[in-house]
Amino acid sequence: MVLELDELRKAEALRALQRAYAQVIEEDLSDFRAEAFLDAVLKAVGPVIYNKAVQDVRAHMQSQLDDLEGVVRFED
Repeated sequence: MVLELDELRKAEALRALQRAYAQVIEEDLSDFRAEAFLDAVLKAVGPVIYNKAVQDVRAHMQSQLDDLEGVVRFED
């Protein structure tokens, strides 16, 4: 699975990546290299982050469903 970002999110991610690179490495990162690096990062860790987010949402939804009985009273 490869995560894909829409154009706006990709542009924001690229700018953030370039800022972080400049701050840590103290060199500019070209648009071409930033995009290549972002693609590699998304391929490498994107699925892990996505799966963790899905697990977190599932756990949150399950806790809400478990609590539903305490919130809603059904009368016969």
